[in-house]
Amino acid sequence: SLLGIINDILDFSKIEAGKLDLERSEFDLEKVFQDLANVITYKAHEKGLEIVIGLPRSVPHMLIGDSLRLSQIMINLSNNAIKFTRDGEVVIQAGLAEKKKGKVKILFSIKDTGIGLTKEQADRLFQSFSQADVSTTRKYGGTGLGLAISKSLTEMMEGEIWVESIKGQGSTFFFTAWFGLGEEQKAKKFVPAADLRGMKVLVCDDNETSCDILREALEAFTFKVTTVRSGKDAIIELEKSTDEPYELVLMDWNMPDMDGLQVAELIKSDKKIFTPPTIIMVTAYNREEVLSEAEKIGIAAILIKPVSYSTLFDTIMEVFRKKVEREHIERETGVITEDLLSQLQGALVLLVEDNEVNQDVAVGMLEAAGIQAEIANNGKEAVEMVKASGKPSKFEFVFMDLQMPVMDGYEATREIRKLKDYIDLPIAAMTADAISGVKEKCFEAGMNDFVSKPIDPAKFYRTLSKWIKPGTATTGKKSGPEIASETELHIEIPEIEGLDTKAGLRRINNNKILYLKLLTKFSKNYSGFIQELKGKLLEGRTEEAERMVHTIKGVSGNISATDLYNYAVMLNDKLRKQEKIDINHELSQFDKHLTPILESLEKFHKEKEEALSKDPEDTVEILDKTILINRLKELSELLKNSDFDAVEKHKLIEKISGIGQYREELRKINDFISSYEFDEAKKVVIKWIEGM
Repeated sequence: SLLGIINDILDFSKIEAGKLDLERSEFDLEKVFQDLANVITYKAHEKGLEIVIGLPRSVPHMLIGDSLRLSQIMINLSNNAIKFTRDGEVVIQAGLAEKKKGKVKILFSIKDTGIGLTKEQADRLFQSFSQADVSTTRKYGGTGLGLAISKSLTEMMEGEIWVESIKGQGSTFFFTAWFGLGEEQKAKKFVPAADLRGMKVLVCDDNETSCDILREALEAFTFKVTTVRSGKDAIIELEKSTDEPYELVLMDWNMPDMDGLQVAELIKSDKKIFTPPTIIMVTAYNREEVLSEAEKIGIAAILIKPVSYSTLFDTIMEVFRKKVEREHIERETGVITEDLLSQLQGALVLLVEDNEVNQDVAVGMLEAAGIQAEIANNGKEAVEMVKASGKPSKFEFVFMDLQMPVMDGYEATREIRKLKDYIDLPIAAMTADAISGVKEKCFEAGMNDFVSKPIDPAKFYRTLSKWIKPGTATTGKKSGPEIASETELHIEIPEIEGLDTKAGLRRINNNKILYLKLLTKFSKNYSGFIQELKGKLLEGRTEEAERMVHTIKGVSGNISATDLYNYAVMLNDKLRKQEKIDINHELSQFDKHLTPILESLEKFHKEKEEALSKDPEDTVEILDKTILINRLKELSELLKNSDFDAVEKHKLIEKISGIGQYREELRKINDFISSYEFDEAKKVVIKWIEGM
């Protein structure tokens, strides 16, 4: 206490004499906050107070200024908040107030739930040797210099300091300060391992501020976050989330009614929670008995409040046994990262899917991660392909659609599990049936995981990297995603009525060529959809009608035809429940959502063909037939082996000067390759070669 008083007097004397100078050096604001927490947490815990610290990522971390004097102001204000607060919390936060060239103004706040101040007391608070009143010195100690020094230091940092308070309800001290920006801002992106991106996280904390700060941090890590304020609400939320269960729970320890340990025990024993989540305990109290009990009941880790972004991120990665990776390379998709690529490249996946558009979406996303795919058009084909895949299987993973002709995904999975050599082959359902009970049915059939349509890229890649482990790829063929050519980068995606094209592109990793291909197939495959559906319904073939609606539901979701998707979801649900429907009314509504998309696509394709027919460039250039024949022979060999590199070879042929005179042959080959009819494509190539 004496040392504190002497330091205050020395600082005050320097300020009064104009001898106190501020340093200008680079520092990390996050470290200032961590050091502050180390200094004040013990005192706060002794009084049973909760410390909450928030440093949002919008605030630059690498600053230029005097970190020591900044810490002095914050420690002074925080200690005061703790000193004058009997119970409750102290919340310390920073925010970006203003930004100029090379400079930032940061707003700091220290909020408590303490004794508060009257207006008269607040007015004289920042005067030298002055406190709220005489009794304050006797009861709480101090010299009345701390706030005066803080005011002077703030002004030296070109800022100001003030207080907002209500007597008996607490106070909030604010101050601003200007800092220079460090030359190299730290990459505080905290990108988790690929298979954790988009993970569902539940935060359970009775403190609203703590919930908000944890939510902000977790969302910055790409997680999907839900917050609840009691253990009872946490259990209810976990029980009802059977279709897409939570994988992680951050559980506060000190809560009314039930503490975090009791809630954790209930979660682990609750039969209604189909997949129990990993639990991390978050507590403001570093008590030995809490730590010991948490370890006994299987809590994965314990975090002591206040929790920094770095500590929270590192703990989650450690719990899920992932390498902590701050620096990373983000591709245009924001989903495919270097660690994902190194893990998945060269893998071979069996895709079981009967719809062409859905096949293209999945294959496009697999190829983007350097994964090869073989396709089965129904469950029966899938079983035969697995039987012929070798021992162990050449396939590292199987994506299984559920509703298919000949044999559905459930039966196909059961048949595969009967084969003793393929009991452990990872199989994930990939379906538009994200309704209650379907996931359980998938697991009962022997599947390991579940991905819903429309495909969420983050979930898609997370599922793959969960089951395809590093070093297990057996194909030996590694080819990462192709870098887009200049032509591809400048492709314009048209505005299509009824389509959210930006969302559609995001869903397939911004692959513009693939997206245009999907739209072409959608236009071709669904032009007579309404009439065909009407015929099925009038003939009473409800099961077939339901499968048609189910299929277009998945396809429309994948291309982001949002209104069409929502209507298909509703009609599919009615047909599944065998509700009585007005056929003409339902088809009229369906037509209202589908026809504008088809008409817009037809107009776009017509304009594109007209533009191509008017382009004389290809016809005037001389074609080198030797080059063409050699490339066609290479393409023929690839098609013979059903090699997906045929797609890239076809693109190279399209770029040969003077190739325009063979546009019809190119179109036919493209159509066959797009439909995975390699033999038919090969026939066109051979006929083309023979005709030259």
